[in-house]
Amino acid sequence: LVGGTKFYERKEIRDTVAYLRLTVNPSDDAALERIVNVPARGISPRSVDAIRAVARSRGTSMLNVILQVDDEEQGLFGELNPRAVKSVRAFADLMERLIEQSIILSAVELLDLTLERSGYKRLVQEDKERGEERWDNILELRGSASNFEGPEPRERLIEFLENVALVSDIDSLEEGEDAITLITLHQAKGLEYDAVFMIGMEEGLLPHSRSLESGADLEEERRLCYVGMTRARKRLYMFHAFQRGFRGSRGAMMPSRFLDEIPLECVETVSIRRNSNTVRKVAPTRSVTGRSYDPTAGRRGAATPLEVRAAQRGDYRVADRVVHDTFGDGIVIEAIETGGDTEVTVAFGNGNGLKKLMAAFSGLKKVKPGDSTKAKREDPELGDAFLDAP
Repeated sequence: LVGGTKFYERKEIRDTVAYLRLTVNPSDDAALERIVNVPARGISPRSVDAIRAVARSRGTSMLNVILQVDDEEQGLFGELNPRAVKSVRAFADLMERLIEQSIILSAVELLDLTLERSGYKRLVQEDKERGEERWDNILELRGSASNFEGPEPRERLIEFLENVALVSDIDSLEEGEDAITLITLHQAKGLEYDAVFMIGMEEGLLPHSRSLESGADLEEERRLCYVGMTRARKRLYMFHAFQRGFRGSRGAMMPSRFLDEIPLECVETVSIRRNSNTVRKVAPTRSVTGRSYDPTAGRRGAATPLEVRAAQRGDYRVADRVVHDTFGDGIVIEAIETGGDTEVTVAFGNGNGLKKLMAAFSGLKKVKPGDSTKAKREDPELGDAFLDAP
């Protein structure tokens, strides 16, 4: 955008995205500091300094300190005046609610709820000079979020925020800048480069696991692969891994079927091994099925990186999704190793709130990507009327 502010640098976009980032990752202190008092809710810079100091002394996130503002043992309560405590408590209630709802609401619905509950919608619409323009920008962001609908809403929200981060980087890329461009296949349409590196050429990634049951979806993945390949003017490198760590698990990978559709005479296969400086050329071959050109493919099973083992003590991470027989679905806010066990702080949905549980006796289970949730939508304010233009 020449002569103006790029879309993802606009204040209303950065503020809205910061709310969503904090909802997905409770440890994102930068996002929290951006929106903790936006709109103004009585949390002064002095209060933010106190929250930051307590978080650093405890080795935890600022949001975790805020969520436990009434815990006098953590030291924050005594640092704030009663009015500030009330304001911090209200922000804690807001974020706890958003984290709970992120389990069951789509990216669009969560964005709507965030704008309504935070007061940001009202803040923008009351701007008499630029309110309409700013609101239109938020609606544009909402339109982008609508492209990330589907099962596992929280996973789709993460994908949406990853896409926002990549698009933001592309917005800031200077023409002719001497740098590597990291870009999605969708964003690469219409662009060309002398050398293109396509990574993750594996079954379950490209084509994506969600496309394997539909012929139309699989064909769309094939077209997307073609888009990536044709971005290269001179050299095209396509990489697949024998084993990949993905969303907390590790598994053997199968090369993408799209690699097998390239004529052998056009392929030069190179093997690059971990902890080795040697690059070994491998003669391209076909398997008896005509599928695999990789001579080591027969040694690999069909395990996918989406399989997640049962959680053990010490196996919990911030932003993990978990389920409890009594409290239902929740999101991990903090996990602390203590006395040979792990103290897990979880924000549970359906009004169950924040709970501290010892992993060994809690009965917590980590939710695998792809598992359906039994949680119910509890917010009566959700609806299409959220985003009426001012």
